[in-house]
Formats: sequence, C-alpha cells, structure tokens
Amino acid sequence: MILANLVLVFSFKLISRPDTVATTFDYKKSLSTVCLLVYQKHYLGREKLAAWYKDCLKPRLKDQHLFSDATNLRDLFVEEMKGKLAALNTSHLEIYTPQEDELTWSGQSSGDNGLRVLPINGRFFVFKVLPDSTAAENGFRVGDQIVGLPNAFEGAMGFEGVEFSKYSGSIEILRGTTKLHFKIEALPLKVDSSPALSQLKPDIGWLQISSFRKEYFIKSDWQSLVDSINKYQSVIVDLRGNLGGDFGAVVRALSSFVCADLESFGELVKPNGASTSDPDAILEEDLSEDAFYSLLVGSPKVVLMRFAGTPCYKGRLTVLIDGDSASVSEIFAATVAEKLPDARVWGTRTRGDMLLGVWYPLEYVGRGYTISIPEAVYRSDDGFQIEGRGVTPERELFYSEEKLRHGIDSWLEAATE
Repeated sequence: MILANLVLVFSFKLISRPDTVATTFDYKKSLSTVCLLVYQKHYLGREKLAAWYKDCLKPRLKDQHLFSDATNLRDLFVEEMKGKLAALNTSHLEIYTPQEDELTWSGQSSGDNGLRVLPINGRFFVFKVLPDSTAAENGFRVGDQIVGLPNAFEGAMGFEGVEFSKYSGSIEILRGTTKLHFKIEALPLKVDSSPALSQLKPDIGWLQISSFRKEYFIKSDWQSLVDSINKYQSVIVDLRGNLGGDFGAVVRALSSFVCADLESFGELVKPNGASTSDPDAILEEDLSEDAFYSLLVGSPKVVLMRFAGTPCYKGRLTVLIDGDSASVSEIFAATVAEKLPDARVWGTRTRGDMLLGVWYPLEYVGRGYTISIPEAVYRSDDGFQIEGRGVTPERELFYSEEKLRHGIDSWLEAATE
C-alpha cells in the first residue's frame, strides 16, 4: 500500500446546494436530522438500522448549553457523528466539513509535499515524486529510503502512522550508501490525475489511471487516448492508488477494453428505491448528475451497459490493482476478470469499498457541510458484491526492496513479462 494523503473520491456528487443555511447551530436539531437522513436513505434499510437509529438519537454532549462558541459545538458534533457513522462499518458513509468537501471535489490538497511512500519489510521508500511539488524541487528520487524524520514522532513501530505526504521539515534519506538531508514542505498542490500513457517497450504501453473523475474522461479526449493505445500489442492498465470516481467514466473506460456491444458491466441495486415492479434503467452516456439520481429514485436497478460505438483495444491486457484501488476502479478490475479470460489482473486485493454514495448538503449544520450516504450496492453480472470483499487478483505481486532501491518498480517489471 502506497502511503499518501488519500482522499476517497465518491461516485455521485451531492444533489444540490441550498441558498439558505442556518445562521446559528442547533445541536439537537442537527443530531435528529442527520440520524433520520441516514436512517431513511442508507441502502441497508430501516429494519437493519433500527437499533443504530435509536442509539444515534442519544446525545453525547449532555451539556451543550455550556458552549458559548457555536463553532466549537459544531466541531464536537461533527466528531460525534463521525463516530456514530463509523459504527455502521460501511464505505461511502461520512460527514464532511467545508474544507474536507472542497478537497474531495477539487482534487487539490491543502498541504502535500508530493512524496508517495511505500513500506517494504518495515522500511520506507519513495515510490513516486509528484511534479511541481516541493519533493520534486528538492531532488527526491524513486528508491530513496527514508531513515530519519526529526520533525515527526517516531514510535516503537518506526514510521508507521506517519502521513508522509503531509510532512513538513527535515528528512534524512539513504540513497545507495550515501546519507542525504533535505527539507520539505507540505504546500497546496493540485494533483493532475488524468490518464497518462507512456511506452515501456516498443510493443508495450503503460496506461496509468489514477482517478475516474468525470472531468478526466471527456469522450473526445478518451477516444484520442484509445487511438494511441491501439498501436501497442500489449497494454498495462495501472489502477494502483485509484480511489474511484464517476460511474460513467468507468463505463467509458471499460467500453474500450470489453468490445462486445450490449455487454453488461453489472448493476447498481437500490434496495430503498422504486418498487421491484418498475422497469430497470440503463446508465446512458454523458448523463447529468440530476438525471442519474432520477434513475436511482425511479428504478430498482441501474444497469451499466457498454457504450456502443466506443473504439476498442483488442491486444493483450494486464490490470494492476492494490489495497488503495477502491470504488469504481474495483468495478473495472472485477469486470475485466469476469469478461476477459485472457486478460491478467495482478497485484494485491482491492479495498472492497464499492457502494454508491450520494452527497447531501447539511444546511442546518452550517454552510458547506455535507454528508455522503451509501444508497446503492454494486453487483457484477455473476452476482459478485465487491463491498466488504474487494477484488482478488489472479496473481499476487510483491515489491522487491533491492529493485526499488535502484528505482525499479518490480510490479511493472513483472507485468511486462
């Protein structure tokens, strides 16, 4: 697992933002309203949530009248709700502050030094250096071993728990047999997570898909990329660290590798939605968010079908996944494994966070506060449910410490075999 400032990109943006918000914070009203919203919308259904709902309504802050500062009371309420939501142990269920909401949807970190660090055998190595970051400016290289962080607490487990991408201060690294000292700072950083194609060998392409955010999968841009992919006999689709994104984006990507028209990529089932007597819906290309939500409300299932007419790659395909591959990236991996018997899905088991989260504004809590509630579950054509299970690779891969010290990604090396 690559250690970074991970922000889970959910599948469906909140429906609307209200024009009016509460000017004062009402603890009891906020508590009852948020608990009720989850109780009504969560895909598990009211029967399974009855005991949780009863407990959720019990205030933890008994003396809220003692708080003269509404901001402090609001912060305590958010922390209380985070704990109560965590008790349900489902993905895509989270309450967000305005800063967290903006970070998730903008793709910009308020503090990121550009280091992506990989633990191997209890030691920590630089695995990636993001461009335009302070790590890049200070000359960090892939394969550098981090051996000292004077400005961070080093406990009995070494650097376990350190958020390397947020670290500011001095760093001591080992490069080969030479110890070097750098200073680094976590600054606002816009990370470009658009799909990137590069050549590993004359006949092998490497397609890094770091995110399935909607803006990275504009139809014309994606088709141009597929045209470039088609010049390679073999392509590696790298989903390591891809935390998800948009359903339409992943269907567009899959449509370029699973080539048969009228092919289904699974379905979204909303247990608390329409009657089972209503017809199923099909996710159409370039559907707006409001139209997508209307499908969820009006249909018991939304089927993910291949977008007809999409240019398709027919060469050898390898997909790389890891424990930070989550949400719709897991749909990509599971569908390739299910539909393309000659394709290879290698790496380590994915996170198992595959529910459809719908974001709602919490105007009664304060401006910019939101909540994501999982309202639908994904099932593959074979009935496989990713949530809580993840996608298991056909072949498990392990990183080589020796090779990484020389800047070599052993997973990528194996995939070129």
